[in-house]
Amino acid sequence: MNVESRHLERTLSDPMHKEFPRDASRPSCAASIEPLSHASMCGLERFHCFAPRVEVGWRCLRTLIRMRLLRILSPALLLALAACSGDGDTPSTPSDPVRTSHNAGRDCLQCHSFSLAGTVYRDDGGVYPGAVVRLTTRPGGGSDVVASVTADASGNFYTSEPVSWGDGLYTDVQGIGARRLMEAPVTGGDCNSCHAAQDRIRAD
Repeated sequence: MNVESRHLERTLSDPMHKEFPRDASRPSCAASIEPLSHASMCGLERFHCFAPRVEVGWRCLRTLIRMRLLRILSPALLLALAACSGDGDTPSTPSDPVRTSHNAGRDCLQCHSFSLAGTVYRDDGGVYPGAVVRLTTRPGGGSDVVASVTADASGNFYTSEPVSWGDGLYTDVQGIGARRLMEAPVTGGDCNSCHAAQDRIRAD
């Protein structure tokens, strides 16, 4: 028995070859490649029979990858939700100099439902605990004071008390020095959404 015959016999007797018989409605791989030797054609036939098993194995592998990714990402997703859980972790009382908070300088209202919130900084770039932020009905700090909030030990100020913004209110901030004024009126209390790294709220 020559080498090609032995190869053919082993191929046809292979259990994997019998488990997935070739679909008669599909042309044989060998039928379309006449110049190949008989042994090479048998190899192609074997690959044709092996294809269903490869496809099933690939589907299982993709499912396994998805399960592993879900197992890895689920804790990170839960931590992200815990760090930004909306009203669930919004303090019910305004900021206080004796308390601390987190994420100074970030947009507070992305996670919390404050009516007014932000961060006060010193000119040297450090946060400013104890600085007072006010909302007034007229520019220059005059007329009625609608809200007054003191920054906590982390420099953050916040309150959930309702604020009637109307056509706009005016803000000022004061540390131990002179009061600083904001000339333009504001119609919302999401201070850090505008006062980012290049334009912080600063007090003397």
